[in-house]
Amino acid sequence: TFIDHALKHGDSLVGLTREQIAAFHWKTQASDQIDWIAEQTRQDIEEALRWRNTLQELHEGDYNQKKKAWWEAEDALADARRIGDLVVAAFFGASKDSAREELRGQYLGKVEAWRANAATRHDLQNIEPTSGGGRPVPPMYWEIEFPEVFGRENPRIIPPPPTDLASSPETQDAYERLLHSEPPWNHPHPLGRTSRLRRHGARADSER
Repeated sequence: TFIDHALKHGDSLVGLTREQIAAFHWKTQASDQIDWIAEQTRQDIEEALRWRNTLQELHEGDYNQKKKAWWEAEDALADARRIGDLVVAAFFGASKDSAREELRGQYLGKVEAWRANAATRHDLQNIEPTSGGGRPVPPMYWEIEFPEVFGRENPRIIPPPPTDLASSPETQDAYERLLHSEPPWNHPHPLGRTSRLRRHGARADSER
């Protein structure tokens, strides 16, 4: 349908920016990027954007062509998502920074091995981000999932309203202030902020 390309699955409070994926780290600046990951991610996003633009240019009745364009766009991002998942898995895989860094180094070694030999990709398949209780946490990488949006100047993400929005005037006021703050939720939450949100009981729409 006309909204299929806009439907994505993931925890809206967990994710990485494009720069964090390129640096294979949750704490990063552009100068920290790993060149080959940054370049591969750029190429993957550009290919996905081409297919997503093609999808939106097709007529409603061109179902088979739209389906093909959608799958091609999804496939183009598979490697960038996998790399991001490994970074998130390292973050949630330990509670102390030193242990997280050790995991990150191990996973980066696996990514480098995968780059050298595509047949080793299966070594990455069973590494998934999980919460402290072992529940899978599917990240949401806003910048790569919606390249046509984040290619614009000053894109915005509007958070889903809290479940008690209708019954709580205080929540209504707080949500209204959030929407009108500058800038409100303009980019994905870094994982450090995500962990603080979780400690205060914040939950993504996908967790309800």
